[in-house]
Amino acid sequence: MKELIAVVYSSVTVRSLGVRDIDGLLMDAREFNHSVHVTGVLLHHRDKFFQYFEGAPEAVDRVYARIKRSSKHGHLIEYLHEAISARQFVNWQMGFAEPPLTLLDQLCNEQWTMTLPALRRRPSPSPGLKLLLDFWAIAGSH
Repeated sequence: MKELIAVVYSSVTVRSLGVRDIDGLLMDAREFNHSVHVTGVLLHHRDKFFQYFEGAPEAVDRVYARIKRSSKHGHLIEYLHEAISARQFVNWQMGFAEPPLTLLDQLCNEQWTMTLPALRRRPSPSPGLKLLLDFWAIAGSH
């Protein structure tokens, strides 16, 4: 079995991101993540990011290095960086959720909305998935 790791972090945008900013970020992330076989989801709420991503250690390190270099956000807090037994988001190069502003946002958000009930029903969610669902529960209540 191939070794996998997951990373969960939050950060704050350095400025409010417009529709084009979010679309550009999603297109770039989805393309790069696909090229290195990393999957995951990015939540965005009120200028805050919360992300879970997973894959082979070398690939996750490449994605995380790009995230850390990004000028779009700061105050990065890492919650989890550990080995996992299986992917949580097998076919998601970059899922995304926030109130939709564009068609791309809406399509990615629908993917999240359709998968959320199954994620909540998992009998033993991984620590990273639990953090992701807890964040969404708090963000969704505002």
